[in-house]
Amino acid sequence: MLNTFPLPTESVVHELNANLDTHNGLNTVCLTQYDKTIPILAVHLFTKNGEWPVPEGCEANVRMRKPDGKHVYDPVLGTSADRKTVYIAITAQMTAAHGLGEAILEVIQDKEGKVGVIGSSTFTLDIARNPVPEDAYESTDEYKTLREILDEVTELDKTTKENAEKAAESARQAKEYSGNPPIIQRNSEGSYTWWIWNADAQEYQDSGKIAVGNVMYATFFLNLEDGHLYMAHDAAYTGPQFRLNGTHMEVVLDA
Repeated sequence: MLNTFPLPTESVVHELNANLDTHNGLNTVCLTQYDKTIPILAVHLFTKNGEWPVPEGCEANVRMRKPDGKHVYDPVLGTSADRKTVYIAITAQMTAAHGLGEAILEVIQDKEGKVGVIGSSTFTLDIARNPVPEDAYESTDEYKTLREILDEVTELDKTTKENAEKAAESARQAKEYSGNPPIIQRNSEGSYTWWIWNADAQEYQDSGKIAVGNVMYATFFLNLEDGHLYMAHDAAYTGPQFRLNGTHMEVVLDA
């Protein structure tokens, strides 16, 4: 039975008209090959008398001949609250082959034990060729259940919302950090280090990294009174150490 379907907030919706008693003209929807966003077609139903609400108790499917000759026969998602618009999920298989695909909406009504099928006017899916082939995605015939399609749409909507929330959080952090650049500040040990803004704590925190500007090299001098060679360096010096080996000076590195 065809029920009301609330459109996902992040869905891309394409609207078109379909007639149930005439076949004049074609409606075209432009898509791209391998589209996995599951766009939704909002098909507004008409007869010669005007808008046509789908009667209670009906079912509806989409029949499509893909550009490569394969077929799709899937149930629709549901209707609008006034039942004058039917929502169709454009599955990944529908866009697996590029070119022009023809489709119709099929409304099935069981009235007093007699099953009647009403076919709409034809609408066209104009699927642009994707310049990067996706050999792993093969075009096949598709016959899905309503539960499978609803699960795909629900999962995609959930993922899209999560991605939007992450993007918003990243934008917020970027804005906050851009107004609080790293600074050089003296720490409790007397060394000048880089301090980084912590958005969660709302304060600058010591990174422990020595800031540029300190004396980062060692100097040597010979005391003529005692004949000893001395090495001098800044308190924050982290460079190599040195030692005398007989008459040779050696550099000591931490591997």
